[in-house]
Amino acid sequence: MLTKQNFVDYLSNGMPVQIAQDELDIFYTELESFINQADNEYIALYAKSTEEVILSDNYNDYLSICYSNDRVVFKIPDKRYRDIASLEIETQKIICSLFMGVIIFIEGLLPKKPGKNYESWPI
Repeated sequence: MLTKQNFVDYLSNGMPVQIAQDELDIFYTELESFINQADNEYIALYAKSTEEVILSDNYNDYLSICYSNDRVVFKIPDKRYRDIASLEIETQKIICSLFMGVIIFIEGLLPKKPGKNYESWPI
């Protein structure tokens, strides 16, 4: 279950997940496909050179997802959006919706392992 505290922690510090180095390409490719096949107006682009998936619409990059130090990390690539509290409500909603889409993707694929403080990537 995604609590308010988890939401804030994941967005601020990343989501703890164990993904083997040789499975990162699969993770990024599957995330890109998940976003692009969803019924929405957003585009996911897997940038292999920087090892990240960038979520955008036709005009703006809203969210970047990468894997670092056993965490799926969420970044806001557009410098105009660094201070999320000062953004227009509509832009805040877009960023949060994209973030939630990624959480749904991850939560839907990860098995639960009682007694662990992290999840294991199932691939």
